Amino acid sequence: MPHNGQTCEQSGIYKPSCGCKEIALSKGEAFPPCGDHGPTEWSLVQATQ
Repeated sequence: MPHNGQTCEQSGIYKPSCGCKEIALSKGEAFPPCGDHGPTEWSLVQATQ
């Protein structure tokens, strides 16, 4: 699973391991830290193009 600061390799909707709100990221963007919990892991919920 990607962590905050890593580059997104697949555009899509991602869910943080902390249980907060899902976000949309485009390929090439960096995974952010969670605004409430700081460092987190992200899992792909739905791939997009």
